[in-house]
Amino acid sequence: MKIIGIDISKNVATCCMLESAPANLKEYSQSKEFVWWHIHPCAEDMEAIAALKPDLIVYEPTGGKYDEAFAHWFRARGFDCRKVAGRRLARYRSEKGLGKNDHLDALSMASYGQEKHQEPSAWIPKQGQAIAKIREQWLQRMSLVRQRASLVNRIRLQLAREFPEAMEFDGQMDWGEPVPGILPWLAEQATGKIAARWDKQYQGGKLRRKGAWVEIPGTFGMGISAYTRFLAQQAMVISGAIAATEAAIDQAIAEPEFTPYLEAMASLNFSHSLMVIWLTRIYPFERFLDPDGRERTSQRMSNKGNWCTHNHSLGQFKAALGAAIEQPSSGTKGGIAPTRQKRKARRSKGDKKDSPTPIGCRWCRVAFWQWSALRVETGRATGEPSQKLITKRNELKEKGKNIFQRSGNLHGYAARLLYRELKTRLK
Repeated sequence: MKIIGIDISKNVATCCMLESAPANLKEYSQSKEFVWWHIHPCAEDMEAIAALKPDLIVYEPTGGKYDEAFAHWFRARGFDCRKVAGRRLARYRSEKGLGKNDHLDALSMASYGQEKHQEPSAWIPKQGQAIAKIREQWLQRMSLVRQRASLVNRIRLQLAREFPEAMEFDGQMDWGEPVPGILPWLAEQATGKIAARWDKQYQGGKLRRKGAWVEIPGTFGMGISAYTRFLAQQAMVISGAIAATEAAIDQAIAEPEFTPYLEAMASLNFSHSLMVIWLTRIYPFERFLDPDGRERTSQRMSNKGNWCTHNHSLGQFKAALGAAIEQPSSGTKGGIAPTRQKRKARRSKGDKKDSPTPIGCRWCRVAFWQWSALRVETGRATGEPSQKLITKRNELKEKGKNIFQRSGNLHGYAARLLYRELKTRLK
């Protein structure tokens, strides 16, 4: 079987082809038989790879978006392209005794493909076009939101001297809602009552507040500058792009197959943004189960020496949502209480390598942190399942956990609750 491993870097990719699995990969990497070459992201070099007619192309999705262009080009021409997770590849490379550089990475990918090409669980699952498109649109929205937030912060600094009374305006734009606050007026796009209200607050006049007319003297600031209005116009353009992206996402997730997933997340009172990004990581739910629909479990011994059941389906579900960690441990770090000297050693910089490493989608963690800070920490989450999160939050707070520690614990707990909800709804 002819397999090509491609290690994709910026503006260059390192390739290695194997037609069979070497008996000893380390010895092979040091022999004259080991051949590797570079290609650039251009049609001529891509055609040269296609001319080799590989049965499988293996790559690692860490190429800074170059990998998506490579995979799209090869798949459009009928080649089988598969992604291998970075953690799996690093573990495989370590087991084979290989070092770490571009051509050894390409070799380990090709060898990994030779050994694992018949194991579906060895590869990152392929997403459907609909889910991939939703995820891409969500990431575009996040990029636009960050650009808009930067403009809003700059406008606030401008208003501090030009219109101080309106400096602390509401700049938050909720999903599917119109642009709030003073921005349309600053951009000279406001009409009707909104324009009249801000005109009176800026220039002075009678304004109705709490059922009574109040005389407003106007601002004592320096006056709105052309630069501030230019920034507001930019913010309004970006706001329009955000609204269009949200409408496209809403249309895409309206398909019937997504309904049980959205209903399960809505029962936990998740925000719209959080539901969308989590949907792209957990659909379809069947990929976390065996082909016969059963959970993947195994028996193992706990740190206390008791046999317990480990639910691999739940673990993979949590990892997909970024709610799992990889905790390296050895020696006395497995559970024996450290001595005073060892406690001090753990605070050293070198010991940071042994700290837990988050696994899974970073954007799922970011979205959950934003939602939990606004809903769970403030106690505004409603509904019976979401009340469990508030109860859990209170327990963690009593134990002295800070808001970041609570968010990490709540993330895993929310993933577990969602897993149970989906298992019930998708029977």
